[in-house]
Amino acid sequence: MATRELTEECIILRVVPYKEIDCIVTFFSQYRGKLSGFAFGGLKSKKRFLGTLEQFNHIVLTYQEYPGYISLKESVLKKRFSNIHKNMHMLGIAVNCLKFVEQVHKGPPDSKKVFELILDLLNLLNSDVNVPFYLPLFFKARMCCVYGYFPTLDTCFNCSKDLKDEGGVFFMSEKKMRCKLCSKSKRGGIFLSKKDIELLRFVLSSSPSSWSKIDLKEHNKAKILFFLDKFVKVNL
Repeated sequence: MATRELTEECIILRVVPYKEIDCIVTFFSQYRGKLSGFAFGGLKSKKRFLGTLEQFNHIVLTYQEYPGYISLKESVLKKRFSNIHKNMHMLGIAVNCLKFVEQVHKGPPDSKKVFELILDLLNLLNSDVNVPFYLPLFFKARMCCVYGYFPTLDTCFNCSKDLKDEGGVFFMSEKKMRCKLCSKSKRGGIFLSKKDIELLRFVLSSSPSSWSKIDLKEHNKAKILFFLDKFVKVNL
C-alpha cells in the first residue's frame, strides 16, 4: 500500500529503460531534491505520461511512495527544452551540470533554490545566446553558495580591513581573505584585485541567465577560472 501521493514540479535528470515498456526515471523535485522511481508503462503510455519522460523536461509529476520504492503515476509537461538536444555544445554543458547536481545534492533543505538554479540554466541553454565553455564552473561555484559556502571577499579576516578598493589575498586552505600586510608571512594565496572581487561576487550571487553578459576578456581569465575551480573542490 502506498504511504502517500505527491504532486509537484520536477525536472527529469535521466530515463533508463527497464524491461520492455517500463523505465526508471531520476528526477529533481522542487522540494525534495533528487529522487528515482519506476514508471510502469512509461515508454509506451500516452495517456499517463504523454511523452513527458524525456531528459531535461520540466513537468508536473504525480507519484506514489511505497515502502522501498516510488511509482510514477502521471505527468504533465510544463516545458520541453528542445533546442538543447539540437546543440552538442549546450547538451554537453547541461549534462555536465546536472551530473554534478546528482553527485553533490544531499536532500530537501536547499532543493527549491537548486531547482530554480537548474531551471534558469536550462532556459539559458535553450535560448540562442552564446554560452562560454566555462559556464559549468560558474554553475558549480554558484551551487556552493546555495549550500552556504559564500566566501567573504572584501574584508581581511585577520585585521578586518576593508578590501573593496585595494583587493587582497584569498587562501583556499582556510577559506579566508587577507590584506597584503596580513598575508606577507603566508604562502599559496590568490591575489584578487578590486575588479576580480566584483566579478566573483557577481558570479557567486547571480543566476545563470545573467552570466551570458560576462566577458572574461576584460579580466585575468586564467586566474578567475583557477579560483572558481579550487573553490568548488574545497567546498564540495
